[in-house]
Amino acid sequence: MTIGEALKKIRSELGLTQKEMCGDIMSRSYYARVESDKSYISANMLIQLLLIHKIDMNHFEKLVKKTYKPMYLVEEEVLNKKIGYAINIRDINRAEFYYDKILQLPKAKLLKIRSTVMVAYLNNNLSRIDSSLKNVLMKEFHKTEKWSMNMQSLKLLESTMILWEEERLDFFINQLLSNIKKNNVNMDYLLKIYLNIFNNYLFIYKKRHTTFDDMAPQVKDVVNYLCQLPSIEKMSLYKLIGNYYKAFFNYKVADSKEIEKIINQCGYRLTLFY
Repeated sequence: MTIGEALKKIRSELGLTQKEMCGDIMSRSYYARVESDKSYISANMLIQLLLIHKIDMNHFEKLVKKTYKPMYLVEEEVLNKKIGYAINIRDINRAEFYYDKILQLPKAKLLKIRSTVMVAYLNNNLSRIDSSLKNVLMKEFHKTEKWSMNMQSLKLLESTMILWEEERLDFFINQLLSNIKKNNVNMDYLLKIYLNIFNNYLFIYKKRHTTFDDMAPQVKDVVNYLCQLPSIEKMSLYKLIGNYYKAFFNYKVADSKEIEKIINQCGYRLTLFY
């Protein structure tokens, strides 16, 4: 779908005329030519249109990406989804199959790092990962000033958390909690990554500790945040996870096991999310 076709589709869904859609950003006649792919729209104007009408940029990208994305990026995205599914269901053979394909990609540096860590985790081989990888990771985080709102940085953290020492993880989590409290995370695709990171953080904390009488403040904050999520379908899994860890950390074994059964019945396991 072209940009013009996507704008026309969304405008129709919103029930707007061309004049209402373009507002003061451009003339109606020019906007009509954009919709019919007879004129180009600048990035600045396009972003203004999306923001004014509160159109999810991630949704817009999905509409047009097959038309504009280079094939190598499309291939990366497909393999990312496939290895992510394999990792989440803990299918080691399938994960390794897609991992081999990822390593053959001409670029995909971050995807290769992420999948290297997660496949090593599945195989209980994290100790074999070269220590220099942490230095590479830190350089990647320092490349982006606002890493906590950057999609690539967040995905990198989500998939490599198991490598970080507790002090560094606590720093990352405090940054994310700060953004959540300021209501800066208002896009579904960003929020989902935040929730996956919170799940991974609690899983790692549980894995590294035998007692929970003196938990770090941010652990409690993450649990409380998950428990207070609204009871809607897209949040229900994470709310269950929050309630599981709340029960587990308070030594309510029977309650935690019951909640874990419900999570398993939903087709998920209490493990790292990719």
